[in-house]
Order: sequence, then C-alpha cells, then structure tokens
Amino acid sequence: MLAQQNFLQNRPGALLWQSAQQNIANAAWTGTNFDNAIRDNYSGHSNSVNPSRYTCQVPGVYSVKGGGGWATAAGGTGRGASIYKNGAIYTSGGSAVVGNSGVAHVTPVGTDVIMAIGDYIELFVWQNTGGSLLTSGVGQYSSYLAINWESFT
Repeated sequence: MLAQQNFLQNRPGALLWQSAQQNIANAAWTGTNFDNAIRDNYSGHSNSVNPSRYTCQVPGVYSVKGGGGWATAAGGTGRGASIYKNGAIYTSGGSAVVGNSGVAHVTPVGTDVIMAIGDYIELFVWQNTGGSLLTSGVGQYSSYLAINWESFT
C-alpha cells in the first residue's frame, strides 16, 4: 500500500520548455525541440538525444498539453500545434488565425493519450508566413509540453 501511495504522490510526468529559438519552415509540420525540463521525474526527456520527445517510462493514460510559441511576424495568418505519438499525428492541431499585427503568441493543443513503455509524444508546430519563422523562446511566449500520468489503462 505504501508503494502505491508513494507512486501517486510522485506520478510520472514532465514540463518541457523551449528557451532557444527554432527555425520553422513555411507550411511544414515540424517537431519542437525542448532544451529545458522544468520537471521530469521519470527521465522521459533528453535535451541532447531526440530533444523533441518525451518517452513513456510507466504505461497508462497521460494528459498531454502543449503550445507552440511564436516570435513576432507580420506575414501569414495561421499558426498551428499538434500532438504526435510515435511519429504520427495523434490530434488534429490547435490553430490560431492571426492578423498582420506582428504580435507574438502561443498556439495551444491538448488531449489524453494512452501510452505503453517506449511510446513517445512530441509537439509539432506549423506556420504560413511565406518564409521561415522562429519560435519565440521568450517567457510566456515559449513553446512548452506538459505530460502528466493520470491512470492505468
């Protein structure tokens, strides 16, 4: 019983954050590289090996939320974010229609995902400025991925 209680008080999960800007090509879904792990209590993320991935260490249902953070850009009107599982799209993307005001913002997305040991989750982003666009990497406009174990399947 004590082991179960300890597990529930320290459930698997991570909060990944992007502080270094990443160049995203026009109209191309691209995995977001995370260089900061604010929390990663089961070592599911590496900043140097596959930095876009969180790899499942404990099977179960996970709540997954993320957001693509964008630098200011005057061109294009669309930004998107999707959750990928094992390299394939798992959700239809969250999206935002932005005007040509040049305002930085975050495009959010979230879902529950059933994961087995070794499955991995990624946040993919998309934009249509007509050229490459940098992710933000600055404070509240940074890209992030939050993964939290919810229950056994």
